[in-house]
Amino acid sequence: MTATPSIVPAAGRFVPVRAYDALVAATMRERRWRPRLAAAIEAGHGTDCTLVEVGAGTGRLVATLHAQLPSARITAVEPDPQARAIAMARSGRAARWLEGRAEALPLPDGSVDAVVMALVLHHLAPDAKRAALREARRVLRPGGALYVADFGPPAGWLASLGFAVIELADGRAGTRPHRDGAVPELIAASGLDAPALLGRTSTLGGTLELLRAGRA
Repeated sequence: MTATPSIVPAAGRFVPVRAYDALVAATMRERRWRPRLAAAIEAGHGTDCTLVEVGAGTGRLVATLHAQLPSARITAVEPDPQARAIAMARSGRAARWLEGRAEALPLPDGSVDAVVMALVLHHLAPDAKRAALREARRVLRPGGALYVADFGPPAGWLASLGFAVIELADGRAGTRPHRDGAVPELIAASGLDAPALLGRTSTLGGTLELLRAGRA
């Protein structure tokens, strides 16, 4: 019996990482929700904050965060060396880039004001998802917060169709909690506050939700 992998590559199981940027740009309406995510971080922690993006991929969100929060100290964690190389060529000076996984962040306890997970959790198998959320809480300072941008239950037939493609590409083990609306419960189970919904965006991949969960 083949074990389910703990993480799926950024572009899914069938698309090479070099095509990831074009895929996201075409399907995920990133110009709508990425600035909104950065604005939520600024509202919660100011521009002079310390944050980590987990699973930073090819660095497109890092570029947005750096543009909107120019004084922020950004660490970007990414396990895929190919994605990391693309990102560092694009925005290497915008962040400190580290090799690492969401389940074992290479950061000290209580070291950041904000943890960002954008389009990451649905790639993780259930046990890895829970471990990643515990790691997010561990590295947050009291008063810090986790910010998640990821799929929620699809709203409408078009979102359901798009999410079916995500399930095929990324596997149902990791995506099922998103379809079932269980991600807020998983976040709260990690020891963070119950997450607040900051907004929803309809995309060709499904319904994307922005969530914020504080650390007491």
